[in-house]
Amino acid sequence: MNDDQQHQRLLNNSLVFKISRVMFRIALPFLGGLRVSGHENIPLTGPVIICPNHTSDLDPVVICAGTDRPDLNALAKSDLFEIPVMGKYFHLIGATPVVRDSPDRGALRIAESILRAGRMLLVFPEGRTSKTGQLADVQLGAAMLALKTCTPIIPCGIRGTRNILPYGKVIPHFAGGGVTVNYGKPIYPSRYEEMPHRLAQRTMAADLRTEIAGIIGQS
Repeated sequence: MNDDQQHQRLLNNSLVFKISRVMFRIALPFLGGLRVSGHENIPLTGPVIICPNHTSDLDPVVICAGTDRPDLNALAKSDLFEIPVMGKYFHLIGATPVVRDSPDRGALRIAESILRAGRMLLVFPEGRTSKTGQLADVQLGAAMLALKTCTPIIPCGIRGTRNILPYGKVIPHFAGGGVTVNYGKPIYPSRYEEMPHRLAQRTMAADLRTEIAGIIGQS
C-alpha cells in the first residue's frame, strides 16, 4: 500500500470505529460509568488535536466512547500493531503506528494529512503511559503538528481509568466513581506566531502541560 492509499484509508470514515464506539458506550457503565464535560470546547467540524493525560490503556477507549464526532483518528505506539489480531484492529479503526522516542516522519506525514482533511486527531502528548499516574513532561509532537497545520489543541484530563485498568494489567474491573473526561479551552497556534519556530514549539508544549495539569489537579 503506497502513501496515497494509506492516507485515503485513514481519512475514510471507519465502520469499525463506529461499532467500537457503540460497544464501548455499552460496556463502560458496567465498569463504573463515564462522565464527559467540556464538549463545547471541541469544534463541531474542522481539524483539532485532542491531547489527554495517559495513565491507563483504557484511555483511548474512553475518548472514543465520549466523542460525538465520527472522524477521530489516533496515533498509537507501533508495538501495539505487532500484536496478533489487536494490530489488525488498530489499523481498521484508523490508528497510525508511531515509533516512540524517534522522529517518525512517516507517521507525522499521515497525521498532517488527517488534520489537513479537517479531522480529529488523538495524541497522547506524554508519549507513553504514566506508571505512577503523575503527569510527565509533554513531548513536542502535538505542538509541531498544531503549528504546521494551524490546528487548535484541546487539552484533556482523564481521571478514573487507572482504577479500572491499572498500569500493566489487561483485565478491567469495576471501580466506584467511574471515569471522568474533561475537555479544556482550545490552545490556538496563532498565540505563538510571533515566536521563533523552535521556541513556539517548546512554549506551546509547556502551555499544554500546564493546562492538562490544571484539569486533573496536578502541579
